[in-house]
Amino acid sequence: MKKLILTALPLFSFLFCEHLFAWSYNLDIVEFGEVDSMYRIQQNTDYAVFGRQEAAIFQGVYGYDISNEEEFLITESHPNYPPRLSPGSNFCIWTEMSDINLHGYNLDTRQGFTIPEPNGIYMDSARIDGQYIVYKNNDIPTGKLKGYDIVTKQEFLITANDVYYYNMDRTFLAGNYLIYYDMMSMWLYGYQMSTRSDFLITSNMVDTMNLQNNGRFAVWTETGPPTTLKGFDLSSKNEFVIASDFTTTGSITLSRENDYLVWVEGTMPYELHIYELNTKQETIIEQSYIDTMFLGNNGRYVVWKGDNSGGAIYKLYGYDLANQEQFLISPHDVFTHNISMADSSDYLVYKYMDSMTMNHYFYGYDLANRNEFLIDNMDAQYANIEGDFVTWQTMSPNTSWYGGRIYSVMNDVCGDALDVQSGQHYNGTTTGALGSDISSCTYNDVADVWYRFGPTAGGEYTINVESGSFDTALSLYQACGGDELSCNDDYNLQSTNSQITVDLVKGKDYYIRVSGFDGQSGDFDLFIMDGSCSGPIASDLNSDCKVDMSDLAVFVSEWLSCNIVPTNNCWQ
Repeated sequence: MKKLILTALPLFSFLFCEHLFAWSYNLDIVEFGEVDSMYRIQQNTDYAVFGRQEAAIFQGVYGYDISNEEEFLITESHPNYPPRLSPGSNFCIWTEMSDINLHGYNLDTRQGFTIPEPNGIYMDSARIDGQYIVYKNNDIPTGKLKGYDIVTKQEFLITANDVYYYNMDRTFLAGNYLIYYDMMSMWLYGYQMSTRSDFLITSNMVDTMNLQNNGRFAVWTETGPPTTLKGFDLSSKNEFVIASDFTTTGSITLSRENDYLVWVEGTMPYELHIYELNTKQETIIEQSYIDTMFLGNNGRYVVWKGDNSGGAIYKLYGYDLANQEQFLISPHDVFTHNISMADSSDYLVYKYMDSMTMNHYFYGYDLANRNEFLIDNMDAQYANIEGDFVTWQTMSPNTSWYGGRIYSVMNDVCGDALDVQSGQHYNGTTTGALGSDISSCTYNDVADVWYRFGPTAGGEYTINVESGSFDTALSLYQACGGDELSCNDDYNLQSTNSQITVDLVKGKDYYIRVSGFDGQSGDFDLFIMDGSCSGPIASDLNSDCKVDMSDLAVFVSEWLSCNIVPTNNCWQ
């Protein structure tokens, strides 16, 4: 597997001049090569799973450990359908063409397991979430719905009735709860996996297209007239009405986090409805147009493509659920089938076409900090993101799949320096940082981060940086872009740590730059030892622990009003 490094610089081009920002976003790129189109990459926060092929010949199903940057073989067998990767744990499952059993794999331990099923698995019915697997077997005349506990290795019957099983990974199975639609009674049931107990949710007619389950709440629409949108608390077993006379122009979406439900109603202008299931509070946002092909909702942010100006360009918008604030993400025409939103982080990825050059680009967006950054400027498609790891396929010059872990460094430039105080330890990192080689005492220290220190007393201070992972460098500046006051690479022959000792003036800000020799980066500990001046010195009028011409200048400037502290230094 070939590993590349791509740096996503801040966007100062004419295309995105309104998105200036200081943080850097870097991608640590891995090339997965040719991925079988049937077994496209799936991922959670820890792993990616994909089917590899060479010269159109299937080579096996592989996993990729995101944290350790390690690829490994899961199976050489040919699955019937793409392996299912659990969103709630690090297991994947699949059925094979060569037998009728259900197979699984523990991605953490690299151990496989098999669930024997005498009559085989019914089509593509197996789903997984957390430690539980649900599937429908091939018993005649009606397949039974069964469950399997991966931890205890126990199989159990859920129901022998015929059930509607499609999309159980997205809507029917979530965490400890399964909801299923009984095709014989046409009733909606719930099932608690840990206690092996079922319960009735509703005996009314349910539209299964709008059936949702996030492990705490079930949501569905009941066909009327009128159509009603309802919710059900799976723990307390309480039903409640969300919206009466319900009409939606697109699908509804229920977040796995924070229990927010989102849907679109109306016909020009459209209404975007946001409903918090715990508090039963509703928010309505009016837009003249909303493209319901993509309506993202991760429980912290809602994202949609729309237009509220009457124009022909449909922009990408976001809504901060915590602060109840709407904001513009991208003013460009974004491809709705190439937008992906992470449930486990604040990242969003999307593709748009530049109407002037006709080129396609993939961009990322940090929803929490309102920052946009480039992922790939090649023609690409099928982007997905979970956590801080994004995967996508390039269409030219080849059809390889790539993955990238996103690194964002908040104090990457001097203007975003973090405030520090003396006498405290600060854990930091230069991993993923950008910069320039500006220090006088070391070589090629391009990965840097910045801190701002304002002494509360004047005197001699010692600034120390220690790291067990890289060769540090340390420098001090009087201002951003100002003169270098001091610099050190290795403060003794036995260490690659850095230390500087300087005289500083009370009330003035200084800027500390932490970097690494020859492009090295990593984690470090920053510590500033208190100044040597512990108390006031007579006639030290500017609190720099010295009595010199600077104090005389202060005395002369205050001659008449005499606002000097302490007042016994005033002229009598």
